[in-house]
Amino acid sequence: MALCPQYTPQCSSRVGEHDTETCSAQITCGGLQSSHTAAVAQLCAERGLRAHLLVRGERPAVPTGLHLYARMLGRVTYVGRREYADREAMFEAHLRRVRADAPGGAKVSVR
Repeated sequence: MALCPQYTPQCSSRVGEHDTETCSAQITCGGLQSSHTAAVAQLCAERGLRAHLLVRGERPAVPTGLHLYARMLGRVTYVGRREYADREAMFEAHLRRVRADAPGGAKVSVR
């Protein structure tokens, strides 16, 4: 069952079937209650990929809603607003960390 039925088909085309053959992880970003990050986390979990979710803002004391769901399925990193404003640099820095932590180097898709 799709978490966000109106959004999942769009997202599904971005987390394509080919990603499961060429990548082991996917990195994306969004706000605290982002349907995008939740949908990507769900699709990655269904396809055996690790979802790295760069979430704008501070970690909430009690996660709720879409953010709770995304945390259950993906690896969440909280990003300050200043760093988030330069998304290209933010993605590059996180991509280096993901590749450094993966045995043998990870093939990562950034969306």
